[in-house]
Amino acid sequence: HVIRAFAESSTPLETPIIWFESQDCAGETTSIIQAVGPDLVDTLIGFTSVVGPGTVKLLFHQVMMLEFGKYSLEILKAAAEGKKLNLIELAKESPFGRYYTELVETGVVPKEHALIDFSRGYILVLEGSFPVCSTKPGPEVTCLDRNEASYCYIGEEHGKLITCTEWVRRLLPNALAVVAVGSCAAYGGIRSNKILEAPPGFKAVLGNATSSIGFFPDPVRGQPGLVDLLDTAEPFRKFVYSYGRCAVGKECKPALAVPGCPANGEGILRTLVALVLAVKGLLPIPDIDQYWRPKFIFGATVHEQCPRAASYAAGDLRRSPGDPDYKCLFNVGCKGPIANCPWNKIGWVNGIGGPVRTGGVCVGCTMPGFSDSFEPFWKPLPAPEPLEVSATGTISAAAAVGGAVVAYGLSKLHEKHVKEIEKEIKESK
Repeated sequence: HVIRAFAESSTPLETPIIWFESQDCAGETTSIIQAVGPDLVDTLIGFTSVVGPGTVKLLFHQVMMLEFGKYSLEILKAAAEGKKLNLIELAKESPFGRYYTELVETGVVPKEHALIDFSRGYILVLEGSFPVCSTKPGPEVTCLDRNEASYCYIGEEHGKLITCTEWVRRLLPNALAVVAVGSCAAYGGIRSNKILEAPPGFKAVLGNATSSIGFFPDPVRGQPGLVDLLDTAEPFRKFVYSYGRCAVGKECKPALAVPGCPANGEGILRTLVALVLAVKGLLPIPDIDQYWRPKFIFGATVHEQCPRAASYAAGDLRRSPGDPDYKCLFNVGCKGPIANCPWNKIGWVNGIGGPVRTGGVCVGCTMPGFSDSFEPFWKPLPAPEPLEVSATGTISAAAAVGGAVVAYGLSKLHEKHVKEIEKEIKESK
């Protein structure tokens, strides 16, 4: 059903989407397949209240696309080079050709829908973290021609591996916007966790196993993002460090984060739909917070929306992890007061589920620094004082502590970017 909708979702008026998976577990891909409001099929065929027919065209996705192997790379190369591509001609040479040809011959996919023009741009969705071989801007960042290339690569060129980070560098120039889905793609996630006991002789640019980072900087870990390091990321860098205050166009392109481990499918699709409509000029770019997340999803903390909030207000706290009760999870390590996420209130799938709903603590997976900075998961946060303080006051105090950690982690490189872009904005006025 999903593959059929994928094939039917091509019309000339649609905004192409390139969904690129790097070092990932396909958690976000699984999430969008589970989504119901909107769901993936309805989004692809335009059968939702906010996305009409002829809006979205998902052309590259390693898990769901019809093409595979070298034939799938033809789509990726055409996108990176901003060229036109005829899927019918591509189908004649590829193993999937018979199936696709049948869809065209039976009228399921009109012939004109197989003509793809990447010169008009596309939305680039990133899933998974990105290994780098340098934390300074330059050609070494992408790990080409190095042993580290084997950490993550897709295809080869002239007998050499094309690294995942190199693909992102090539895809950025023609991208109209970027959406980093999942904590790995956003800030580095679990793959950016420090190695506590490195084997003898181990060397890495960063303290994690594959020197992996996210697209955005992680101010808690104090490490840069791809947006800081890649030469082709300048338009996105302006958006990131102006926090969306620059005039969107060729010189300033939007980039949004939808973090989580995994990110929620409905959150991904809602953000993606909002961004597609924004690049078409139909809606403004969603407001973002200090971590480049859309506020309409991540504007409130888990604690503010928690279904166990009444227990917290009453001081009725769980004593041991796993106790089968309704009590607040603060004392068993819940990070809800310093993490932003609505899914415990809304439900994970179709209004059902969510960590604290089902008795598990919030582990802060939507935040920079996850998971290093939130471990051990069962260790409580510092107790709020005085005990009479309101829930809102407690959240503010916890947020202040978190803010101090973030401020400490900010690198000079980030501060430089912010100052430069603020200066440009003032001069343009």
